[in-house]
Amino acid sequence: MYAPGLVSSRTSLLDLVYDVGPGTAARRCDFFEAYAARGIESFFGTLSRWCREHGIELSGHEVLGYVSTWDPTSTIVADDARANFGADHFGLDRFRDRTAVDARNEHPQVSAAFGDSVARSSGRDRTIVEQYFARTLAGTHFGAGRWELTLRDLRAAAIRHHLLGARQILMHAFWQTDGDDREEIFANPRFDFAPGVNYEPWFPYHRAFAEESGRLSAFLDGVRPRTDVAVLYPLRTAWAGGPSHPYGGHVAFWTEHLAREGYGFHLIDERDLRSARSADGRLVLGDRRYRVLVLPAASVVEDDATIAAVNAFTDAGGVLLVSGGPPERTQRSGDAGPLSPTASWPALPTAAEADARLRSYLPRTVEADDPSRTVWRDEARDADGTRLALFNDTGVPQTVTVRPPSLPSRLTRWHADTGEIDPPVPLGGALRLTLGPWELACLHLADGPAEVPRDLVLDSGWTLAAGGPARPVRVDEGWERQGLPRFSGVGDYATAFDVPDGRTDWLDGARGADGADGAGWELHVPEVCTSAEIVLNGTSLGRFGWGPITCPVPAGLLRPSGNVLHVLVASSAANRYYAGTSQQKGLDPSGLTAPPVLRPALTVTAAP
Repeated sequence: MYAPGLVSSRTSLLDLVYDVGPGTAARRCDFFEAYAARGIESFFGTLSRWCREHGIELSGHEVLGYVSTWDPTSTIVADDARANFGADHFGLDRFRDRTAVDARNEHPQVSAAFGDSVARSSGRDRTIVEQYFARTLAGTHFGAGRWELTLRDLRAAAIRHHLLGARQILMHAFWQTDGDDREEIFANPRFDFAPGVNYEPWFPYHRAFAEESGRLSAFLDGVRPRTDVAVLYPLRTAWAGGPSHPYGGHVAFWTEHLAREGYGFHLIDERDLRSARSADGRLVLGDRRYRVLVLPAASVVEDDATIAAVNAFTDAGGVLLVSGGPPERTQRSGDAGPLSPTASWPALPTAAEADARLRSYLPRTVEADDPSRTVWRDEARDADGTRLALFNDTGVPQTVTVRPPSLPSRLTRWHADTGEIDPPVPLGGALRLTLGPWELACLHLADGPAEVPRDLVLDSGWTLAAGGPARPVRVDEGWERQGLPRFSGVGDYATAFDVPDGRTDWLDGARGADGADGAGWELHVPEVCTSAEIVLNGTSLGRFGWGPITCPVPAGLLRPSGNVLHVLVASSAANRYYAGTSQQKGLDPSGLTAPPVLRPALTVTAAP
């Protein structure tokens, strides 16, 4: 049995590098506890006191190991996340007035959920996310950034951040200069975590993205989040085990699985766990009540008080899921006491095994027809009902079934892209909702598939004016493959079309299978690289920052013959700014890459 304090300083230093016996874990925890406390107090404490004296709020983020991933043991700058204030993100956040985190590149990651979690531990909610982009192509430098970033990719990343806990999105790169042609990483702004989005040809469309982001944030703000699962952030396991310990993979598995499957979760600190109370099968932290507690390979905890808190939770009927084995050691009292988990896996469970347990205890509001494709979601309660945000993060339509928490219910749809709010619709049962590619739906639930469209595919007769006279062009591949390899800017696609013979219903409006009046007609642009304005018969149908684009056609605008359609496409800046450098491995797609389609407007219907 290890007795704290009965050890030489020489042995303590060896403990940081080697396993020198049963007291190694405790002595490592002692060291990193002191290291984290001193570093946080010296740096953030000093800043915090100065800010308070001058009436300034303190925010900002440390260099976070989990940026760009779901794994808290991953590294960005240091090889060991413990070097960054002992990886004590929860302790550090108590010195800030507003929580902020980093996010790297456009793929899904845990940053926003982690930031929201530490903010709630500090008595706040949600987080600021600073977004930047690193280069990932083999043979290139990560600091050269992503000039080929599209507004659709930026929008998808921002929506995921909002649904996982972000209140505000900040761009890392926003410059007053775009540098020059010298390929000097970090010394030249052109190659310093690009892109400076204000230099992208699609930047005039950025406002639509920013407004949608703000409306989505407002829709999700000031509500009580769904709290299904608390995942312990095993800080002492991190201190004792370091970056090679399997807890990182276990945290990554649970957080990503819970996020993709739509369970409401937060990471909690061991300090939160020890201060929580257990009642009616719930772990209660303020207004948060968790049905399930997950210990992700948490092999070391502080002392017997942590074990007692977990046992109090299970004694009250709470569900305890343990992966990677239960705690074995404590920092202060030797061997850890026994636990009584609801389910335990010696290694990582499969997704099916984990979900079988979760579904046994947690209700599901949303079910996707194709569970292999992710529909991200955020669910929360306000004074009148449930707010539900859904995002189809794929390039194909996705149908989901929404089961209101109570029936009968009233459905109201908020349109984050336009700010419009539909009139309420009564619901007596489940709702069948088809989301288009990359479609965002904001629904309020207060206490079907459409008919096959009769499409007119506009795939011929196109010309393109891009930096010169108009020329014939195809719309099934970008202009970079049709003689304009280095053009970055705005290209004007144009075509003329007639209403087909015998299709007078195109002018009268669509009719459903039951003969009821339809919802009119819409123009659908399935693929655009990267932003566009649509002009039909001289009337702008809108400016769109990302595709796919679907816009209604005003009644009376279509003519029997001689309709003229313009699609003004803004590309990314990649083919201009990476030209002649080693940072590009192939040209960036630009312009239209699939033909536009005129079709009956689709409507959302409630299932009977």
